[in-house]
Amino acid sequence: MNPYNPYAPPQGPAAAAYHDASAEVSLDGNVPDAIVEPLRKTKGWVTFLAVVGFIGTGLMGLVGLFMLGAGRLVPGLPPAFGLIYLVLGAVYVAPSVLLIRYGSAIGRLVRDPRMERLVVALDHQRSFWKLIGVMTAVVIALYPVGIIVAVVVIAMKATH
Repeated sequence: MNPYNPYAPPQGPAAAAYHDASAEVSLDGNVPDAIVEPLRKTKGWVTFLAVVGFIGTGLMGLVGLFMLGAGRLVPGLPPAFGLIYLVLGAVYVAPSVLLIRYGSAIGRLVRDPRMERLVVALDHQRSFWKLIGVMTAVVIALYPVGIIVAVVVIAMKATH
């Protein structure tokens, strides 16, 4: 360990041997069945969740449109709620699209188990999880804002 930087990677002969062993992997050749089979078993669930995501997005869109229209007819139902549903529905399309791409890449890998197909499938999986991570961070960042807005609205209603 580097005494000046405790976060530096390990140094020495063991680290060098590990680095040599993890040199560039060739993308030539086939992917072993031990890797393809778990991905094949995952494909159905990936596709199922993508379809459920698309259905949920469609339902949110319909509810949003209904609330926009009903907001004019039903007292106390602000049309802004309809816009919120439409925006959230649009946001939820992206994860479903990424899951469909991942599932399709798994299907291509199962039919033709070459290393470059595995790389593509894993890259689609990485894209999905990156988006989910960013969406989670945004939601976590919005929680304090939502809490503050709720407290202010409640306080304003209590004073009237």
